[in-house]
Formats: sequence, C-alpha cells, structure tokens
Amino acid sequence: MELEMNPEEYADILETFGSKGDRNEYTRDN
Repeated sequence: MELEMNPEEYADILETFGSKGDRNEYTRDN
C-alpha cells in the first residue's frame, strides 16, 4: 500500500476495510 496518502484518505480506507471492527458491515456491503 502506498504511504503517500493523506491521513484522512488513509483513515477512510481503514474504515472501508473494517479496521474499526465493522467487518460485518464491509462483508454485508460486498
């Protein structure tokens, strides 16, 4: 993964992958 992202962008990506423990939400979305 590139490390040239903005912190906000990076946090958004982590959220998308359920880094906050919302993996169920991500799986349900897919």
